[in-house]
Amino acid sequence: MNKMLLVLKNEFKTVVFRKSFFLTLFLVPIIASVVFAIFGTMGDSQPTSAIGKLISPPEEIKLEGLVDESGLIKTIPQDMGKYLIRYQDENAASAALQAGEIGSYYVIQPDFLSTGDITYMRTDFN
Repeated sequence: MNKMLLVLKNEFKTVVFRKSFFLTLFLVPIIASVVFAIFGTMGDSQPTSAIGKLISPPEEIKLEGLVDESGLIKTIPQDMGKYLIRYQDENAASAALQAGEIGSYYVIQPDFLSTGDITYMRTDFN
């Protein structure tokens, strides 16, 4: 048993105190970090990952319009009032969209109950 400990101690010293062991121990993580840093900065500057979205400033929330041609929505809930404006017809909502008062609007079709169709209009998409 005593000789086995001597052999183990000798092997440990010869492996750990080699130059190649120290180079591998320190240089491989340093080189990997440098490579990841270089490739990380080569990407676009827009934060697209989930972490980037968490740390980037929040986007401005624009008001949205609502045109209910079906007559199903009687009132807009009070907590949604700061995000949603009701318009009488699609022309008024379109004019507000073009004027920049709202960012988008929804049109609930008259036959919504049978078709389920809702139109969503945005200037940057439509």
